[in-house]
Amino acid sequence: EALDSLYHLMVGEPIQGFRSDPQLVTARLSTASGELTSGRWAEPSEAALRALDRAEAAVAEITTRVGDYFDIEWAAYRAAVEGAGIGLFDGG
Repeated sequence: EALDSLYHLMVGEPIQGFRSDPQLVTARLSTASGELTSGRWAEPSEAALRALDRAEAAVAEITTRVGDYFDIEWAAYRAAVEGAGIGLFDGG
């Protein structure tokens, strides 16, 4: 459930149909890409640079949250499984 929650912050909840959520990481990346490529060979506009800043911030935030998950929650889960003597992580 925790990984699903992080995944949905990146790409959104599964739905049928079309939805646009500008807060999703993928939406921010898409917006930045569109802004940066719309000028062809010109210098990036202020709007493009702001979109890029927002995309970089969104990626940094989700990267931190995923890292925290694996450092804290996954580590605790793994320790509990190994402490119970279950060979889930022994490679075979």
